[in-house]
Amino acid sequence: MDIFPILAEIAGAELPSDRKLDGVNTLNILRGKSLNSPHDVLYYYNGTNLQAIRKGRWKLHLPRTIADQPFWHENSSGGRVHTEVAQNMLFDLKTDRGEKVDVANLHPDIVASFDADIQYAREELGDVHQIGRDQRVPPMENPQKIDRWWVKKKK
Repeated sequence: MDIFPILAEIAGAELPSDRKLDGVNTLNILRGKSLNSPHDVLYYYNGTNLQAIRKGRWKLHLPRTIADQPFWHENSSGGRVHTEVAQNMLFDLKTDRGEKVDVANLHPDIVASFDADIQYAREELGDVHQIGRDQRVPPMENPQKIDRWWVKKKK
C-alpha cells in the first residue's frame, strides 16, 4: 500500500532501508501534480479475495462467489455491481469507466495477458484459499469475516 511512503513524505521522514516496502510515494498524483502512476499493475482485493486486476486501460474482474466475500455480502447496502462473477469479465476503462460492458469475448488476447499477473498476485499476496509468500496471515479462522475479529458485538 502506498500510505506509508506518502505519510513519510508528508512528515519529512526517511523510509526504512532494512525491509521490503510494498508501496511507493504517489503524493504528486494525489495533489494533482502528476497523472503518471508508478504502478504497472493494480490489484483489487476484498479482504483476502483477489477480485480484479488493472493494467492501463483494462480491468479484469476474476470469478468469485458470495462465499468468497461474506463480509461485503452481509454488510452491503446493495450498491455493489459485480458481487458474483461466473467468469472473467474485461472492461475498457478508457471507454467504459462505469464497467458496464464486458468485452472479454472480444479480447481473449488481453484476458490472457493477465495470466502472469494473476499467478504472481496469488503466489505473492495470496487469495481466499491460498496463503501468499509475502502475506501476513490474518489472526482469525475466517479472514473474510473481518467484522468478527476486531468488533465485539454487544448483545
